[in-house]
Amino acid sequence: MGSSSIPKVLTITREFVKPGKAGAIHDKAESAFVQAMSRAKSPTNYIGMTSLSGKPRALFLTQFESFEAWEKDNQAVEKNAALSAALDRALMADGELLDSVDQGVFVFNEELSLRPRPDLSPMRYLDISVYHVRPGHNKDWTDLVKMVKNAYEKAVADAHWGVFAQYYGGDGGTYLVLTARKSLTEVDRSFLDSKQFRAAMEKTG
Repeated sequence: MGSSSIPKVLTITREFVKPGKAGAIHDKAESAFVQAMSRAKSPTNYIGMTSLSGKPRALFLTQFESFEAWEKDNQAVEKNAALSAALDRALMADGELLDSVDQGVFVFNEELSLRPRPDLSPMRYLDISVYHVRPGHNKDWTDLVKMVKNAYEKAVADAHWGVFAQYYGGDGGTYLVLTARKSLTEVDRSFLDSKQFRAAMEKTG
């Protein structure tokens, strides 16, 4: 996902891996997808990552400029018989290692994002916070995030995140806040950032 712009549409596929099937075993199965797409000279790029906490899982993020671009990508795969067959074989082999799979489609919300990082290629970690907003409280959520964003913008020069709203694959009212990091040192530093944020909020209040 080395891009100079933030994707407007982001698909995230989550694979929940069976106990003992993560690591090198799952990596080998996933390499079949990469090989199939490389042989087909597919223009689509995605980034894969594995969890450091929670239930063992792998995430695959694919970005598109629009829903039309996402549609064209799906159509291109369907029209390529060799690629479709190779991906089907890879899916069958990969499925033996998995408990479950799901996919969500998200839309970038620039208004709620703060200095989002367009290029994830040099990043090593990605914090993903999930927020579920109750029906009828979307404005409350938006106002709150804007207030937090304003405080961080003033108090923490390095603060950054991207907000994506779920469009398909969920019950609605779901938002992701993505924060890319080069190292976990940035997590240590975030504790100090939190103090600066609280001070800025108190001034605002």
